[in-house]
Amino acid sequence: MRFHDPRYTGANRCWPCSILNGGIAAVVAGALVLAGRPVLATGAVVVALAAIGFRGYLVPGTPQLTRRLPDPVLGVLGKSDGPAGAPAAPVDESEEDLAASLRAAGVVTDDLRLAPDAAEAVAAAAGEYVDDEADLRAAIVESYPEAVAVSVGRSLGGGEHWHAVDEREMAVVQWDDRAVAALDAAAATHLSERLPSWHDRSLEERRAVLALLRHDAESCPVCESAFTTPDGPRVACCGGRSLAGDRRCPECGYALVDRADLPSDGELAATEATDG
Repeated sequence: MRFHDPRYTGANRCWPCSILNGGIAAVVAGALVLAGRPVLATGAVVVALAAIGFRGYLVPGTPQLTRRLPDPVLGVLGKSDGPAGAPAAPVDESEEDLAASLRAAGVVTDDLRLAPDAAEAVAAAAGEYVDDEADLRAAIVESYPEAVAVSVGRSLGGGEHWHAVDEREMAVVQWDDRAVAALDAAAATHLSERLPSWHDRSLEERRAVLALLRHDAESCPVCESAFTTPDGPRVACCGGRSLAGDRRCPECGYALVDRADLPSDGELAATEATDG
C-alpha cells in the first residue's frame, strides 16, 4: 500500500479534514508536553504532519467520520449540497452539443441512457475488466489522456480505491471500487470508438457523461446483482460525497454513483430542450 494518497491530497485535499486532524495532533502534543515528554511530543508532531501532508488525514476514517457533520456545519465549510431547489449552474453550450452528438451517433437514447447495443457492449467489457487488473489499468490510462498511471489503494475493510494520476501524482479521476472503474473504462472506450470527438471534450464533461450513463447500469459486473437506490436521507461528507451514493450494489456494498457527479436537473432539462 502506498503511503501517499492522491485521493485526499493536492487539489483533492479537504482542508476542513486536514485542519481537524491538525487540531487533534496539537492536542495530543500538548498533552505530552504537560506530561513532561517534550521529545515525544516533537516526534508526534513530525509524524502527524507527515501523515496529514502525504495522506490528507491522520486519524483513520476521517473522510467517513466527517460525513456525519451537521448540515449547517457543512454549509459553513462550503461543503454542503446546498438547499433543495437551488439555481442550477449555467449550461455550457458544449454540453448541449455533446448530448446531441451522442444521440446522433446512436450511443444514447433520447433520455440520455445507453442504447441497448451500447449497454450490452459496456457490460461485457466491464465484466472482463474486473477479472483482469492489468487490462483495466491499461484501459483507464487509454481512456484518460490526462493520466499517466493508475494507483490502487486498499481500505481497512478490504475494498479497493482506484485513481488515475497525472505526472505530478495528482488524481485525475477516482473510483471507490474496481467495478465502478471498470464500468467507466468500458463506457469511455466504447464512446471513443463511436464518437471521434470524445477525447476533445473537457475532462469535466467526460466525467459527467460517464457518471450519467453509469447511473443507469443494470447490474454489478462482479456479482451480477441488480443495482438499487438506497432509502433514507442523503447525508454528505465535508468533501460533498454522499454517505450511501445515489445507487449501489446491495451485495458488494459499493456506491455506483454519487449525486455530486451527475449533471444537475437544470442542465439536463436545458440540454433536452435544446436538442429535442
